[in-house]
Amino acid sequence: MDSRISVSVQNVLNDYLSLCQEYIPETVVGLYIHGSIALGAYQEGSSDIDFMTVVNRPLGEDEVQAISHIHREVKRKQNIEMDGSYLVEEDVGRHWNDISECVYVNGGKAIRSKHEMNPVTWWMMKNRGICVTGPDISSLPIEVDEKELTSYVLRNMNRYWAGRINTLKKYKRIAVFLPNRLIEQELLWSVPGVLRQFYTLQERAITSKAEVCTYALDHVPERWHPIITEVISMRDGGGTGYGKAKKQKIDDLLQLMVYIITYCNEKYKD
Repeated sequence: MDSRISVSVQNVLNDYLSLCQEYIPETVVGLYIHGSIALGAYQEGSSDIDFMTVVNRPLGEDEVQAISHIHREVKRKQNIEMDGSYLVEEDVGRHWNDISECVYVNGGKAIRSKHEMNPVTWWMMKNRGICVTGPDISSLPIEVDEKELTSYVLRNMNRYWAGRINTLKKYKRIAVFLPNRLIEQELLWSVPGVLRQFYTLQERAITSKAEVCTYALDHVPERWHPIITEVISMRDGGGTGYGKAKKQKIDDLLQLMVYIITYCNEKYKD
């Protein structure tokens, strides 16, 4: 087994495959891992298992319900979430518009959605993916167009991450009433989140939340280094040495996000 998969994760995957054989027998033809495990950044006790399961036929409604049950059982037995998709083998590598159907799992619930069928997922699968069972990834028809990858990331930046700015502006107005933990969670989510978009546009590749913060210290102005260093410290389990008022922390995060989004649009938007 690939060295990036720990013994504990392997145990989860073994249970998962056994449950698949029990509830959707003779259906799974491949199981692949991407996300934090594939990037070598998996954190026991906090990271999800990002996966793609390839199946040999379209799934009926009873089978979609069975998949929800499978993932609830994994959560109950192993206390870990699996986040990913079920895809018919003929659709592997296709653009989401051309995919016939896809079942997406998040939080133990399976729904019909093409949520994960995007260039980022396919880049991860092709370049860093791990085959647990089934055909080797190198034999799968996965091609990633660099322009499509960067266009997707820029759209995501201008939709989701620009939308987060509006949320942060609301937080700033009521900062004095917000618990410190909420602000810490926002820093842990938004700083590496927007920096990963920046990294992909700069390097035409994908990296982990931990690695992107270190990368950013060499690629963004020093003005932003204190807030980035604070996130690195929090991710490593260190105390918060970022001695600013809650309102100022939110404002620093806001200004960093505005800077990154503006920079990327000026440099990379067609």
